[in-house]
Amino acid sequence: SVTSIGSSAFADSTVENIKIPEGVVSIGESAFSNCYYLDNMEFPASLESIGDQAFQGCGRLKRVVIP
Repeated sequence: SVTSIGSSAFADSTVENIKIPEGVVSIGESAFSNCYYLDNMEFPASLESIGDQAFQGCGRLKRVVIP
Protein backbone atom coordinates (compact mmCIF):
# COMPACT_ATOMS: atom_id res chain seq x y z
CA SER A 1 0.00 0.00 0.00
CA VAL A 2 1.03 3.62 -0.51
CA THR A 3 2.56 5.29 2.55
CA SER A 4 4.01 8.45 1.03
CA ILE A 5 3.56 10.87 -1.84
CA GLY A 6 6.94 11.74 -3.32
CA SER A 7 8.45 15.12 -4.01
CA SER A 8 6.87 16.87 -7.01
CA ALA A 9 4.65 13.80 -7.62
CA PHE A 10 1.66 15.84 -8.86
CA ALA A 11 3.37 19.18 -9.49
CA ASP A 12 1.89 21.18 -12.36
CA SER A 13 -1.03 18.77 -12.84
CA THR A 14 -4.63 19.76 -13.54
CA VAL A 15 -6.06 17.81 -10.59
CA GLU A 16 -9.05 19.54 -8.94
CA ASN A 17 -9.96 17.39 -5.92
CA ILE A 18 -7.71 15.18 -3.84
CA LYS A 19 -8.51 12.80 -1.02
CA ILE A 20 -5.31 11.30 0.35
CA PRO A 21 -6.00 7.69 1.42
CA GLU A 22 -5.64 6.44 4.98
CA GLY A 23 -2.20 4.97 5.54
CA VAL A 24 -0.29 7.79 3.85
CA VAL A 25 2.06 9.25 6.46
CA SER A 26 4.01 11.82 4.44
CA ILE A 27 3.70 14.24 1.54
CA GLY A 28 6.99 15.27 -0.07
CA GLU A 29 8.34 18.68 -1.00
CA SER A 30 6.43 20.42 -3.78
CA ALA A 31 4.19 17.35 -4.18
CA PHE A 32 1.22 19.41 -5.39
CA SER A 33 2.96 22.68 -6.26
CA ASN A 34 1.44 24.75 -9.05
CA CYS A 35 -1.74 22.69 -9.21
CA TYR A 36 -3.68 25.79 -10.20
CA TYR A 37 -7.04 24.01 -10.42
CA LEU A 38 -6.85 22.28 -7.03
CA ASP A 39 -9.73 23.52 -4.87
CA ASN A 40 -10.53 20.66 -2.47
CA MET A 41 -8.07 18.68 -0.33
CA GLU A 42 -8.72 15.98 2.29
CA PHE A 43 -5.99 14.59 4.53
CA PRO A 44 -6.07 11.22 6.36
CA ALA A 45 -5.68 10.87 10.13
CA SER A 46 -2.49 8.88 9.47
CA LEU A 47 -0.65 11.89 7.97
CA GLU A 48 2.43 12.87 10.00
CA SER A 49 4.35 15.30 7.80
CA ILE A 50 3.98 17.66 4.84
CA GLY A 51 7.10 18.78 2.97
CA ASP A 52 8.11 22.34 2.25
CA GLN A 53 6.15 24.11 -0.48
CA ALA A 54 3.91 21.07 -0.96
CA PHE A 55 1.01 23.32 -1.98
CA GLN A 56 2.83 26.39 -3.28
CA GLY A 57 0.95 28.05 -6.12
CA CYS A 58 -2.40 26.42 -5.31
CA GLY A 59 -4.29 29.71 -5.31
CA ARG A 60 -7.74 28.19 -5.85
CA LEU A 61 -7.56 25.93 -2.80
CA LYS A 62 -10.80 26.69 -0.92
CA ARG A 63 -11.50 23.63 1.21
CA VAL A 64 -9.05 21.64 3.33
CA VAL A 65 -10.23 18.81 5.59
CA ILE A 66 -7.90 17.85 8.44
CA PRO A 67 -9.15 15.12 10.79
